[in-house]
Amino acid sequence: MLDGGLPCYNVYRTKDGISGSRALERKFCRTCATYSAPGLKDKHLVYGADAEPVKARLAAVFATRTRKGLIEALAGADCCISPVLTIDEALADEQLRARKMIVDGGEFAQFALPLKFSEFSSRSNRTRPRLASTP
Repeated sequence: MLDGGLPCYNVYRTKDGISGSRALERKFCRTCATYSAPGLKDKHLVYGADAEPVKARLAAVFATRTRKGLIEALAGADCCISPVLTIDEALADEQLRARKMIVDGGEFAQFALPLKFSEFSSRSNRTRPRLASTP
């Protein structure tokens, strides 16, 4: 179900990147029906061969927009959709930084431990290994 088999829980290419849809709620397909995908309103949870034409239609809709344009168009729709970020984009993402998911190690930044504990702080005091060296 959550492996890309459902059209509403999948990854689609946009004009300039990739966006992920993680919308298990019916409102995703209702919203897509509003934004250039009529006929998808009742195609929320379809599987197997029935899912393929829905995925193809969603892929065609996503491909007509840029990542930013798609996110902006669906911003008020309360749908779970997000861009798939490059490493550099993720390291600069304000939400990840606000949640302290990025550790700045001086000469470089890296992702922090995703689990947060009240008496533990993620920080890096190691320099990155040189090319062809071992840690």
